[in-house]
Amino acid sequence: MQYVKILLIMLVVAVNLFAGAAMPGNAAVEETFNQLRPKAERGDAGAQFNLGVLYLAARDYAQAAQWFRKAAEQGHREAQYRLAVMCWGGQGVPQSDAEAEKWFRLAAQQGDTDAARRAKEIQAEMERKKSTAP
Repeated sequence: MQYVKILLIMLVVAVNLFAGAAMPGNAAVEETFNQLRPKAERGDAGAQFNLGVLYLAARDYAQAAQWFRKAAEQGHREAQYRLAVMCWGGQGVPQSDAEAEKWFRLAAQQGDTDAARRAKEIQAEMERKKSTAP
């Protein structure tokens, strides 16, 4: 049920961003932030991931990456994947193929087949760059 609520809040955030509304500002979004933050600060990986998702939806990439990292470091597979994507694209964090590959690999070790594919792609690209470097 909490996951469904988070998805609904993300929809509200997206609609408000599309409409040009300032975020957060919606009472439901603020309530969800206020419910998640104490849990996230206590180390709840699920709450950390969900808070990261809300910050990502609000386009606060640095905060999203921060919360994804906290959850990823605890082994949260989806957070590892999201953080890898952000590292790969330099979104909210410095761009780093090595960091992206690391987080994709960790997510892959938990059964994420897309993460495994992306880790291999990045690893191959890093090897190509090494072989063509002067």
